[in-house]
Amino acid sequence: AQVPPMRVHDLRHVHASWAFRLGADPATVQRRLGHATAHLTLAVYAHGSSDSDAALARAMQAGGSA
Repeated sequence: AQVPPMRVHDLRHVHASWAFRLGADPATVQRRLGHATAHLTLAVYAHGSSDSDAALARAMQAGGSA
């Protein structure tokens, strides 16, 4: 399948990053990862991207939600 080697942490990171990108709330991702606080989850896994910045700008311009 030519899949690069991955650690369990890499899979957790992908899962959490996708969850945030799809709009999951921090408490849900925190629970799924077993973190003590949502702050830790956000600090480690919530990354901004140019895609999310652009989507937010479009939503704000349209007066709707992201």
